[in-house]
Amino acid sequence: MFVVLGRFEAQDADELYDSVYDIAWETIIRPGATIAITARGVTEQLRNTRFSALRAKDALCDRLAETTGRRADVDAADPDVHLLLSLRQRRASISLDLSGDPLFKRLPPAATRAGEGAHVLRPDYAALVLAQVGWTALCERKLTADDYENEALPTLVDASCAGGGLLLEAVNILTDRAPGAARERWGFEGWQLHDAALLGL
Repeated sequence: MFVVLGRFEAQDADELYDSVYDIAWETIIRPGATIAITARGVTEQLRNTRFSALRAKDALCDRLAETTGRRADVDAADPDVHLLLSLRQRRASISLDLSGDPLFKRLPPAATRAGEGAHVLRPDYAALVLAQVGWTALCERKLTADDYENEALPTLVDASCAGGGLLLEAVNILTDRAPGAARERWGFEGWQLHDAALLGL
């Protein structure tokens, strides 16, 4: 989920820099929060997404240095604030990712990375397989006393040995546990408008 912070003309690198600099970052980014900017799309003169992201990052950091006396630290791997710069033709927009990591990344990274011990099937792939074989529908069915008496309870046998990924996701579906319920960080926590007390976080 993204909140659009600005839409502007960005025909070249200088116009991109000026437009990003004009955004009041000191009222948006929580003091001390780390940042990362990802760019997608191109214009006639901005054809390299890494350069565009770097130019936007420079503008943001220069604005914070000018207004607060402190530049934001960059953490490309695990930022407190992730921003998305979108470019199309002569227009650009910059948005704040309020969610953080996608929900399919709810397992430890090493569990789903090939070549690092046990490889577990990604949760979103496991959920798709389970939905296709009818597990989700079976778990949503209201059980009766007869079901318990006849032991007609949902049963799943994982013959694929996908590192336990299917079984982990099956248990989450059976217990109606929301994906990401145990996550400790959200993208909106680096946003100054985030009210931790209001959300109970």
